[in-house]
Amino acid sequence: MANVLIVIPDHEYGGEENRSHRIYRGLKEKGHSVTFVSSDTQYEFDGGDFSRLPGLNNWLLLPINVIKLIFLVRKRQFDVVLLFKRKSGFIGWVLEKFCGQTKFVFNVANAWQGKKFLWDYLPAHICTLSMRLVPERVIKKKLVTEIKIGVPLLAIEDEVGEPLACSEQIRLISAGKLNYQKNHFKMIDVAKELIDRGHKVLVDIAGDGPNRDQLSNMAEKLGVSLQLRGQVSNMHEFYCLGGVYLQVSNFEGMPNALLEAGQYRIPIVANAVGATEDIVRDDTGWIVKSGDVRDYANAVESVINTSNDTKNKTSRMKALVAAEHDVAAMCSGYSQYISNISGD
Repeated sequence: MANVLIVIPDHEYGGEENRSHRIYRGLKEKGHSVTFVSSDTQYEFDGGDFSRLPGLNNWLLLPINVIKLIFLVRKRQFDVVLLFKRKSGFIGWVLEKFCGQTKFVFNVANAWQGKKFLWDYLPAHICTLSMRLVPERVIKKKLVTEIKIGVPLLAIEDEVGEPLACSEQIRLISAGKLNYQKNHFKMIDVAKELIDRGHKVLVDIAGDGPNRDQLSNMAEKLGVSLQLRGQVSNMHEFYCLGGVYLQVSNFEGMPNALLEAGQYRIPIVANAVGATEDIVRDDTGWIVKSGDVRDYANAVESVINTSNDTKNKTSRMKALVAAEHDVAAMCSGYSQYISNISGD
C-alpha cells in the first residue's frame, strides 16, 4: 500500500473539506498510510494522522510553508501527495521540482472562470470530478483522470419525496456557504419574482458566511421570508422538510448538496455552471441556462404544476446518485489511482 499525504490549505467546512476527509477515511480503510496536513480542521482524525501547518492558507507565508512541506515530503518519503483547493495546486507545482520521486496530484473542484492563469501552475497529474471542469489545452498537456465525486448513500423511503413541492407555500432551499460563489442574492430575487406572481415563498438556507447580514437586509427590503440556519448538523431533518432546491451559483464544480438533495427526491432547479449538467439534466431536473430570474421562476412553477413529471425526474435523479456517485466507489477509484501512479 502507498504512503499518502493529503494537503488542503484550510479545512473548516464545505464541499472540498467533506470530499478530502471522505477520501482520507476511504484510503485508510483500503490499507494506505495517510497523513493529512492543513492550517486547521473541524473534522475528526485518527491519532497522529493530522499535522497542523499554521498559515498554509496565507499567500504571504507561502515560501515558508513550501520549505516546510519539502522537508516533510522528503523525510516521510510519501509516494503520492493529493492537493485540494487552488492554493495547493501552485504548492504542488513547486514541490514537484524538489521532490522528484513523489507523485503530486491536484484535485480539480471547479472551473476557475476568473483564475484561468492558475491552470499553468499545476503539477503533472490532475484528478477531476468531471472532464467538463478542465480546459482542453490542459487535458493535452497534463495527465488528467476523472473520478466522480461520491456521497454516502442513504436508505431513504421514496415517500419522503411526496410532499417536497406543493403550491401552498414554495420552500426554496439551498445548502452552502453564504459567499460570492453561491450567490444567494439571486435566490432572493427569484423568491421575489414568485411572490409577485402570487405565490407564498420561504427561502431556507443551511450554511453561514460573510454575506449573512447583506442577505438578511435584502430579504427584509424586498419582503421575502428568509431563514438562515447557519451550520446544520442534521441535514436529514433539513431535507425532510421538503422544498425545491435552487442553485444560482456564480461558479461550481460538482456540488455535494445536489447529490444529497437528489437522494431525498427533492426537485432541483440549477444553472449550468461547472459540472452541474453531469447530474442535473432534462430527465433528472430543471436546468436554467440563461441565468434570468424569470426563467428560474418559470422552472420552479413547472416543478409545482407538473407533479407527475416532477416525480419521474426526482426518481431518476435518486437512481443516478446511487448508480454513479457512491462514496465507496469514489474511494475505491482513488485507491486504485494511487496504486497505479505510485507503482504499488
